Amino acid sequence: MFNIKSYKFCIFILLILLMMVAINSCNVTDPPIPEPGIIEVPTDELPAWSPDGKYIAFNHFNPHADENTHPFGLYLLNLETGERTLIIEGIALSPDWSPDGEWIAFNSGDIFKIRSDGSELTRLTGQGMSFLPRWSPDGNTISYGRSGSQDVVGIWFFHLPDSTYQRFGYGASPAVWSPDGTHIVYSALDQFEDPVSARGQIWVADTANAVNTQLTTNKYRNRNASWSPDGNWIAWPSHKGGRSFGLNIMQADGSNQEEIFAIELNNQLSYENGSSWSPDSERIVFSKPNSDESKIVLWIINSDGSGLEQLTF
Repeated sequence: MFNIKSYKFCIFILLILLMMVAINSCNVTDPPIPEPGIIEVPTDELPAWSPDGKYIAFNHFNPHADENTHPFGLYLLNLETGERTLIIEGIALSPDWSPDGEWIAFNSGDIFKIRSDGSELTRLTGQGMSFLPRWSPDGNTISYGRSGSQDVVGIWFFHLPDSTYQRFGYGASPAVWSPDGTHIVYSALDQFEDPVSARGQIWVADTANAVNTQLTTNKYRNRNASWSPDGNWIAWPSHKGGRSFGLNIMQADGSNQEEIFAIELNNQLSYENGSSWSPDSERIVFSKPNSDESKIVLWIINSDGSGLEQLTF
């Protein structure tokens, strides 16, 4: 039971649709039908760097998969060998590693976890329409988003020791924890606008009292922020309009905002970026199209914008 190509035509909407098709058993579901006018290409996306720095978990989507291509599913990329391993086939979106590196959380209608060898698939939540899980630094809580009616939409916490739920507040996932567990960074749509066309800004909230601080104020759609493991930086992708995208960083207090990489598409691809930091806080993995835009693949880049390197092909 795993969800589709994350944020492909607008992460939030797509995931919502996915989750409305969601499952009540641990069986794989079929990928959804692409939107008209959007070019679908094989895509590696939503990467998550393992705590030991050796692997990257990611989603792979292929609208034209056959026996000669990689099937749709959740994969691990071995950074030493370049080998990719299918962990679970089907809709398994937005992976995130547990702090000890033993588990990977993902969404597929509900939130699940699975060991990195593909064993012990476990459903964690049972609310439906839940997505974008992120582990807390102590491993005891998973933040995630829910869609639906006004009384449930927003950021939630699932406490693993006693399997209880807590609604944290309004906002768009992922809600990513600071390394010390005192704050989360997330995005919020402007004035509850339509998620397809709305801008989004990056916010930080204190996990103890839910006091929110806005970090970005630009005119772009800012989503999918990630906190560096040293706690000093936040990276986030932005959609600047049309076919223009960017990868950005700022200090954790919102200062020194900088675009480190600009992405200009030639075609109207189904594309929404995500990013993840290396354990040493020096590099960022993200997705963007290859040179001829026949695929969306994984790349790494130094946090100063240098050293761009393609990881998947």
